[in-house]
Formats: sequence, C-alpha cells, structure tokens
Amino acid sequence: MTATPIDEETRVGSLKEQTEGPVDGQAGTSTGPASSGPAAAGARHLRLRDLAWFPLGLALLFLGALLPLREAYVVGCVMAPAGVAVAVFRICAGMLTTRPRPLLVVTVALATVVAGALITAPRVAMARLDAPFLWRMSGRVSEIEVLPQVLLASNDEKLWGHDPKTGAEIFTIERHNGKVYVGPDGSIFVQNNEQSRYFNAQGSLLWERPLPSRASTTTASGSTARAIRQRVVAMGTGVVVLRDCFLPAPGPACDYTGYGTTGGVVWTARGHGGQPVIGAASHRKSKVSLGITVAPTVVAIPTQPEPTGPRVTGSTTVRGADGQVIGTTRGDAKAVIGDTVVLDVDDCQLAAARGGRILWTTQGMPCEERKDKRPHPPRYFNSRLYLPTFTAGEMTGTATVNLDDGQWRMTGPLLTDYADDSVPRTTAGVAGDDIWVEWHGSKLTGVDAATGTKLWTFRSPDYFPPSVANGTVVVTSVLNGRLTELAGHPLIRDGSTAYLVTVLDARTGRTTARLIMTTSARRPPEGLGVAPGRALIQGWPLSDEDDEYDTGVVGRSTPTQ
Repeated sequence: MTATPIDEETRVGSLKEQTEGPVDGQAGTSTGPASSGPAAAGARHLRLRDLAWFPLGLALLFLGALLPLREAYVVGCVMAPAGVAVAVFRICAGMLTTRPRPLLVVTVALATVVAGALITAPRVAMARLDAPFLWRMSGRVSEIEVLPQVLLASNDEKLWGHDPKTGAEIFTIERHNGKVYVGPDGSIFVQNNEQSRYFNAQGSLLWERPLPSRASTTTASGSTARAIRQRVVAMGTGVVVLRDCFLPAPGPACDYTGYGTTGGVVWTARGHGGQPVIGAASHRKSKVSLGITVAPTVVAIPTQPEPTGPRVTGSTTVRGADGQVIGTTRGDAKAVIGDTVVLDVDDCQLAAARGGRILWTTQGMPCEERKDKRPHPPRYFNSRLYLPTFTAGEMTGTATVNLDDGQWRMTGPLLTDYADDSVPRTTAGVAGDDIWVEWHGSKLTGVDAATGTKLWTFRSPDYFPPSVANGTVVVTSVLNGRLTELAGHPLIRDGSTAYLVTVLDARTGRTTARLIMTTSARRPPEGLGVAPGRALIQGWPLSDEDDEYDTGVVGRSTPTQ
C-alpha cells in the first residue's frame, strides 16, 4: 500500500486549523487550545465544586452578621459574589466560540464591585446616621435656657452665652455653683453661698455684694427668729427683687427689696414669706444642678401668715418688679410665671391672676392625694402646668392646665421631674410645654397639649425617657452592636456602648438629625432641644480617637416652620 503524498500547502493549512481555528471560512473539525482537551473542558463547563462557592459565602456572610464577627462577614462578602461570578463565567464561556478572557475580566470586576459594596455597606450606614454638628461648645453642659437673643449654657462652674444661630460665644461668667436667674431684658443674676452678682445682657458685671450671713435674733416675746437666705423673687428691666426673711416671727417678717443697675435700692415693702414656684421649669439635664431660672416679672407677697382655713380676698398682693402694686387676689400663690400668678383657691381648684384681675378658675379638677413629701412635684412651663394625680399613693394620671385660659384635661402618668424614678419609665410619658409625649412599650406618641390630638408616633426600643423642650424631642437608643462590629468600628473604650440619638420636630415628628455617640459608666448621651428641630447633644463621638467629650448643636428647621 502506497502512501499518498501531502503537499506542503495542505499540511500547513491543517496545522493552522488545529491551532487557530478554521482557515478561510471553512468549517473546522478542531478547536483551539482554549477549548480542546481536558483542561479546556474544565474551563468552559460548570463543575460541582463551583456551585459550593455561593452558598458557602452566603452562609459566612449571614453568620458573620448574626454573631457578629467581621472576619466571617468579610470572607462571606467576597465568596458569595465570587461564587456567582464563577458560575456565570462557566455557563457563558461554554457558549462562546472565541477566547473567554474578556468575559473573565468582566465577571471578576463585577464580583469585586459587589463584594466591596457589601463590605462597606455597614460603614456607609453608620455615616448616614452620623449627622455633623452645626456648632460646638467648649465644655460640658448641665442645663440650658433659650432666650430670644442668646442661648445660655451652664455647668456648675461656668455660664456661657452663645449666639443661638451661629454658636459664637458672647460671654463667659464664673458661676461657682450658684443659682442663675434671667430677667426679661436678658440681664443675669448669679447667687451662690458667698455673694450676689448682677450682669447685663452682654455679660458685663453691674454690681456685686456679699450675701448677708445667716443670723438669729431674739424677739420681744423671747423667742428666737432665724434668718432665711436671701432669695430672688422677680426681675424686671434693670431691676432685681430680693426677699429677706426672719422666721418664725410675729407680724410680717420679710422684706422685699428692688435693686437697680447700680446696686441702689429702688423700692422696698414688707410682707409674709411664701414658697411659690418662681419662674417656669428650667430645662436642666442634671438631677443635682441648681438650674437656670427665667425670673417672673411680678412679685406675689402674702399679706397674712399661711392660713389654716378658707382663703380670703386680699390674701396676696401682687407688685410689679418696679414695686408698683398691681392688685390683690384671693388664695395662696403656688407659682409665679412671667406676669401670671397661679393661686390655690380651695376645693382642689386653681386660679390665675394677671394685671390685677382673676383670669380664670378651674372647675372639677380632681383632688391630689398626697402624703408627706410630694413624690412627683407639679411642673410649670411658660404657658402650661402639669399636676400629677394619685390614687392609693400611686400616680394614675396628670392634669394639665393652660395658663392662658384655664382649660384643663387629664392624661396618663407623666414624668414631671428629672429625678422621677418611682414611676415605671416604660409606661409614663414626658411633660412638655406645647406637647407631651406618651410612652407605651416601644412606641412614643406626640400629643398636642391643648387639644389632646395625637400628632405622630415613633418607635424606640429602649427604656431611656425622651427629652422634650423648645419644640424638639430627643430620643436615645442603644445602637445595634452588629452595625459597629461589621463596619470595623470598635468602640472607643472598654465597657462603652454606642448610642443612636434621634432629633425630632415636636410638632411634626419629622427626623431632623441622627448621630452616633458613646459614653461610659452606662450613661447615655444627653440631648435637649434648643429650637424646633434642633438640639444640643453631648457625649463621646464614636470616631473620636482623642477621647474628648463633645458638646454641640445638631439638626435643622423643618419645612413647616
């Protein structure tokens, strides 16, 4: 048998077909190296082990999120997209007649993008929760008071005046743990155990004098009268009114004196001593702080000792801060707020006097059952008061009264004092000026104080009571530890907890800011509204490596304002 000779052209064409594919458009019978032999088959066909990448990666991802364990989460974030990419590549590559290298590049790139997005998602989520401060303060704050032209912030040692819009510091006053009173003209009176100091609205000292020392004196009957510490009872434009008493003593035993901007006496009167609440409730965050009080502009002077029988007409004289007699009223002064005197007029009812006349008298208010010291004192705001009511020694509700018209309504138990700790905080709401916030389990409900209309709801899983002040509600809750762990964001110090602080507009319930902070000693960050939709927040930022306590204002005004 003779061999058929193969010419050179046929031999070369066959070799090219084997290595590069069909020649001149002919249908070849062989494939290139990328699709021939066992290796090529493995490259273009889905194998069983390829299917294990995705479920294994998905399991690690969910396990890492559940524990939480960042290492497992990151590995799962890489393996799951890689498993999908391998499967897609195998399936699509088997259908190609050309080299699959471009497909490999595309699938690897997509898997990398998806893995990167999954890994950075927790950190992105934290960044979206962490609002920037609009402006900061230089130290820790125990209480604040918002005035038209200045925001007062204070701790036990210092009092700062800030521009409420820009945060610029206007003045600093050494407080030395003294009581702080603010007049209608923005003037400031600071009184500690050693001296009294009077400042104008710009923080400049007008005058100072040492406090009279406590002393005792012997009356004509031989009894001993004890001096009571001087107390601020009212402030006007350029006037501060102080009360000095000797108790017990026969007859009127208290001197009421108005001092001007130079420290001179403007007017004086005598009367009995009383213990009404002076000014609206200060917005304090500290249980031990003495607070900042917006002083009333009128003085309620009892004209007779504390009565044991019915209140009589003329039992209280009301003077302006300038000393002018405005009128007399029937009843004992329970509170003096601005130019309004709230009176106890028997039968568990209240009345209010303003401008020398009775504005209103409540009808049908329930009597307050009280034994010994009041466990939950009434709380007075600029336009509203809250009076807790009790049955068998337990708070069962709260009566809230509009100081302008005397209209009142009942609501459930409300925390009226920062030291309240005997009422379960998961069932008691929080009193506010124009709204109160009810608390039922994990649901907070904002209620219009005038109408009782429910305005909004908000879910808060923690037991921290919200803060309600100046048109803003601040809600604090423990941030899910999974988020900080998966974001690769360890807490600042041992024993610290990350908290999510949410700022809500009190009227609309709209979220105006959220930020993440942390504190030690199991104390959450502190927040208090300074304007509708804005709040002062203080604590340790989660990202602060210098371990510095941060105090500043966050939030924004809502479109409804």
